[in-house]
Amino acid sequence: MPLNVMINSRPLRVLHQRTFSQRLGEILHFCLGSILSLRAFDPSEKEIQSLINKALAYHHEPLEDRVHLRDEASKILQNIQKANLWKDLQNLLENKFPIYRELEGYFGLEEKLLRPDLLAKGDREWLLLEFKLKEEQLNEEQLTLYCSFLKTIFPDHTIKVYAVIFQPPKLKFIKALSPTRDYHESPSLPRTTQLSLFK
Repeated sequence: MPLNVMINSRPLRVLHQRTFSQRLGEILHFCLGSILSLRAFDPSEKEIQSLINKALAYHHEPLEDRVHLRDEASKILQNIQKANLWKDLQNLLENKFPIYRELEGYFGLEEKLLRPDLLAKGDREWLLLEFKLKEEQLNEEQLTLYCSFLKTIFPDHTIKVYAVIFQPPKLKFIKALSPTRDYHESPSLPRTTQLSLFK
């Protein structure tokens, strides 16, 4: 299925309404999502700082908070690049094209608006990557919903789900769903499932 994607320019949530960990996670999410979606696996320190500054530029934060968030994000991203996670991500996304960041879709069967962190298209498969600051923040119900959503749209593809954990850095395999054997194109599919940026 050919896919054309428009960039979904969605600002981060208002940072002053979030805890420090939530704000830090959102900044890291923005930075790593940008790097991976561009397949820029060797970003310079200048490029990383530019991404952090861009994430912070969406909001008006007190100078002290901005400095602390920038320092923590920079340190964690440096650790990620030195960890096995970085090579794991490169290997996982090798030969995967295209890569989509935060595509927004409406899952009519559940009446929910969904926005998976990162999707990558492989040969008859989709990879779903969910970003979390800490492993304990993983939400099994959310991941199950994402899987059901993708399976409804792409029943003849394998769906593989991974968690990208920032602290400590690691790639965690969650589950894989095989192609549905009795797949038949359903004319009613667009009425139950809409992925607004897939055309």
